[in-house]
Amino acid sequence: MAESWFVSQCSSVASLMQLHARHIVMPSTSSTNHHQHLYHLLSKLLSLPLSSSFSSSASAYASSLISFSSQTNPPPPLHNLLIRDLTTSQRSPLLALRLFLLLLHGPSPGPDSHTFPFVFLACADLPALRFGQSTHSLAIKNGLLSHLHIANSLITMYSRCSQLASARQVFDEIPLKDLVSWNSIISGYVKMGFPSEALGLFRQMLSDGWDPNDVTVLGALAACSKLGDLKMGKWLHSYVQATKLNTASFVGSALIVMYAKCGFLEEARRVFDGIKRKDPYIWNSMITGYAQNGMSNKAIALFHSMKESNVKPDKITLVGVLSACASVGALDLGKQLDEYAFNKGLHTNVFVGTALIDMYGKCGYLDGAI
Repeated sequence: MAESWFVSQCSSVASLMQLHARHIVMPSTSSTNHHQHLYHLLSKLLSLPLSSSFSSSASAYASSLISFSSQTNPPPPLHNLLIRDLTTSQRSPLLALRLFLLLLHGPSPGPDSHTFPFVFLACADLPALRFGQSTHSLAIKNGLLSHLHIANSLITMYSRCSQLASARQVFDEIPLKDLVSWNSIISGYVKMGFPSEALGLFRQMLSDGWDPNDVTVLGALAACSKLGDLKMGKWLHSYVQATKLNTASFVGSALIVMYAKCGFLEEARRVFDGIKRKDPYIWNSMITGYAQNGMSNKAIALFHSMKESNVKPDKITLVGVLSACASVGALDLGKQLDEYAFNKGLHTNVFVGTALIDMYGKCGYLDGAI
């Protein structure tokens, strides 16, 4: 049976230590397996209740695991691997911060320049502004802000914690910015509802000689959509065509949304038709664009085409099509969507639920709205 299963069954620091002792007595023949075993032990230790995982014995044990790993395994260090995974693939930012605290207060190798970026991203995910600010101060104290990847992650953290002034200060203080720096600050301004400032930064970026990538284009197109800036939107579309950026995913969807928000549905449809392999984002963008511009019958017709293409509707699809049904009184289709939402567990989504109530109300079927 896999050792990871035995680790998962442990419910205390003592049981983890016993399992570790057993592993030492009967070691694996593979150094890779040994490293994975230490990884699983540390991960499980962090997931124990706070009273256990932050006890003095737990802190000492975590430090010993990290120290032992650093002596017996090549880089990257165990703690950096685990903090990265907790923040990204495992989506457990709180556990990432708990590990960071153990690193700060233990005798084991402390955090380094590769630790901080994922700590800031964990703070952004929670969000945990005060923790992020304290960690920012620690990074300054340790002289680590000269590392560009740390500064860039700080911009993201402050932006997602609604602290644009702090994000902008970090950005302005970077002596040699890279494309990630520009993308981070532009995205922050867009998401916080400052599209004009975002496009101002985008123009400054262009004047400084930077070539936008797909992330930059997404941010700039989102700003154009919010402002109804068709001129800049068309320029971005031309840039996408000239540089052959992939439109079969988020960029294509963003172009459709931009044209739809600007009221140019024919251009939006041309972008849609030009994409050979359409994912749900592409279909949803066009369906929603039709629905929001009063072209309900076209939205419904496109929905049927989506089903014929064997693309499964999701909650975004349902909201768009239900809005179209409400506008033209398509009660039968609305009922079918209600049944589909129930079967797929989507009826509990607040936006789907609101769209269903609105559809039933406008179709005069009040029993369904209750």
